[in-house]
Amino acid sequence: AVTIYISIKQFKSAEDLIDKIKNTNLLIQLARMKENEKLYKDAEAAYERAGEWEQVIRLNLQYLNNIDKAKDIVLNKHKTESAALLVAEYFENMGRKKETIEFKLIAKRFDEAFALAQTFNEMDAYANYISKYIFSKDEFKKIAIYFEGKNMFGKAGIYYQKAGMIEKALEMFIKSNEDEYL
Repeated sequence: AVTIYISIKQFKSAEDLIDKIKNTNLLIQLARMKENEKLYKDAEAAYERAGEWEQVIRLNLQYLNNIDKAKDIVLNKHKTESAALLVAEYFENMGRKKETIEFKLIAKRFDEAFALAQTFNEMDAYANYISKYIFSKDEFKKIAIYFEGKNMFGKAGIYYQKAGMIEKALEMFIKSNEDEYL
């Protein structure tokens, strides 16, 4: 019935049956029709029912202005590189560097995230997300080198320690003037 309704452009009748539709292709077709009609909330519901999470994310970022839902989907339902990159690009266009770094890391764009962190002095955010998502000794070493270059020896020591470079960490802690590292 849904196929016939869609073919004769009786979208309202097709939509009334959405809860009964199990065929993914029909749901996607209905979602595209709704999107073409600029009925984005209806399109979102059909894409969601079809499990087309990247389309749901795209609609939420482009038309529905619901960044929280887009983030939630990436973090909890559909943690793919391409989905994370959609959110990262959105944040980058909005000038929100910390969030851009976080989602570029989820998208496994490590070099891009590191370059952003360096350029915009957001290494603390980068380090926090690396600690949260990655646990890479190589990444910890890069962070330590960055902080050492900025004469932030206490922070450098923390990340050398996480990188497994205990002697270098100790050297940084000794160089640090901050009591908390001694």
